[in-house]
Amino acid sequence: MSVVDISSLFRRSHNFQWYWNSKADPSSYNDKWMKYTDIENEIIEDAFDTHRKEVEIDGGYIIDLAQLVQYSNMNNNTRQQIKRIASDSKTTANIHLREERFSSPISLVSTSPDKTIENKEKNKIRLQLLRGTVHFPSSYLWFITSRNATFADIVEEAAHGIMKEGTDIGKKREAEWLASKLLSVKHYGEGIDRLHDDGIPGEIGRMCVLLYTTDSFLFKSINCVLRDTENIT
Repeated sequence: MSVVDISSLFRRSHNFQWYWNSKADPSSYNDKWMKYTDIENEIIEDAFDTHRKEVEIDGGYIIDLAQLVQYSNMNNNTRQQIKRIASDSKTTANIHLREERFSSPISLVSTSPDKTIENKEKNKIRLQLLRGTVHFPSSYLWFITSRNATFADIVEEAAHGIMKEGTDIGKKREAEWLASKLLSVKHYGEGIDRLHDDGIPGEIGRMCVLLYTTDSFLFKSINCVLRDTENIT
């Protein structure tokens, strides 16, 4: 099988960081610039690169790229300045520390009790197998292999799950970005219906690493399950 070079998919193409001014008093000279999150930054930069006038991010905020302001779609009278700054790869000035990964408790919005019970009944055998194992990832790979699912099928299911979880917790725009990136490598898993000598297709594996290391709700959800398999629903 020939080696496909898809390094461009994983190389960060955006060398700019977007900020918004969070000062409480618009007339104050004491600016307080806050960084947008990784994915918000990507969404805004994509819109900027394609010359869109505005784009929406989670929280109901509209980013007006013509006026360089953000405002709530519930109240467009209160506007906050935004700006775009070139990143300097030679310094750490623009590094976004992700303290939340290491110090904050994980809190997730779960499904309703009735829905959870329904899901558990439908997947009782699978849940028992996954929860009873000492190595959850291997057990899950065994499960998908036993039902003849291709890696493309799993990628599509994962993207659907990301969209559902993100929508449930008010992160629909973030989920759309994550799901679209994951689906962009779905075709590398077509026709692979069992674990083979090379394991998960490299392109899919690298994309999963990229998305997991991006600052988003996704790593919180994954960590929650890996720390306690009782969270599997």
